[in-house]
Amino acid sequence: RKQMILKTMFSYLSLKTNTHSGSTFSFYGTTCFHLIWEEICKQAFHNALNKPLSDLGVSLTVNYKNRSRETLQDLIARPIWKINHKGKPTSIPASKTLIPDIIHIERITDGFAFCILDAKYYDIDHSKGQIKKQPGVADILKQYAYQMAYNSFISEHRFTTVRNAFV
Repeated sequence: RKQMILKTMFSYLSLKTNTHSGSTFSFYGTTCFHLIWEEICKQAFHNALNKPLSDLGVSLTVNYKNRSRETLQDLIARPIWKINHKGKPTSIPASKTLIPDIIHIERITDGFAFCILDAKYYDIDHSKGQIKKQPGVADILKQYAYQMAYNSFISEHRFTTVRNAFV
């Protein structure tokens, strides 16, 4: 898969550079490589985050059939702030919620795998029996929170396995 991604990136960039005349130099770069890497990973892993539930290839249970037009992103609840406003308890839903990078559903031999992937661009060093420059605790907790948000969907649809990983 890594080789396929690299070959695809090379082909794309080669096509772009071949359209320029040979007498000029062109440089491509960005200070936001993480956005490019995330988009590449979304394409390579067929991100299903914003697909309707009915298009996931999984037989929806009774509880989700009436929600078939919703997406996996819609299944992540928004936090609700409970405040006391002018002496009255009030609930206010947050404007935002968690947004995973990639959700991939894969058919495997004995069912389906629910994959929660986070596009990382760290240059992890694991030499001399140590690990350095790895994703931090906050990254790990965020991945765990994504999995918790999907737990009922995963268990109700009897996914064979959950793969929660950094790419």
